[in-house]
Amino acid sequence: GVFNRSMLDAWAQGALGRGGAPDVCALMMDLDYFKKVNDLFGHTQGDEVLARFAAIMKSTCRDSDLPIRYGGEEFLLLLLGASLSAGLAVAQRLRARCEEELRLPDGKPVTVSIGVAMMQGELTLQENIEKLDRNLYLAKRSGRNCVVSE
Repeated sequence: GVFNRSMLDAWAQGALGRGGAPDVCALMMDLDYFKKVNDLFGHTQGDEVLARFAAIMKSTCRDSDLPIRYGGEEFLLLLLGASLSAGLAVAQRLRARCEEELRLPDGKPVTVSIGVAMMQGELTLQENIEKLDRNLYLAKRSGRNCVVSE
């Protein structure tokens, strides 16, 4: 129920290709220890967790935003017309909702690590993604289930 990477590429060609990404805050999200979900509970349960996370993401953002499955258990959310502070608020809401609403069959919560950054028109899509990845990696190194911004 969310967009895929081809939508991201199309958006980037339009917005970044013109040299601007006015007020676009991006969130790169990775479900913590997701491999264990598949290993312990099976791929059907893993798929269910991904679908439920996507639904939480969609219900947390606005209709004008772009929720994207970036790959595997990684998701990207482009908040169009949003500031960094607005993006951080959305990220914290998503993190809290995930921990509260996503439960495994054994009752343990599924958590998410989130990197947040403003998209910059002078950077390529890949450079913007690398910036988000650095923030996501810092969130994981900081203990997971947290939000890190630039």
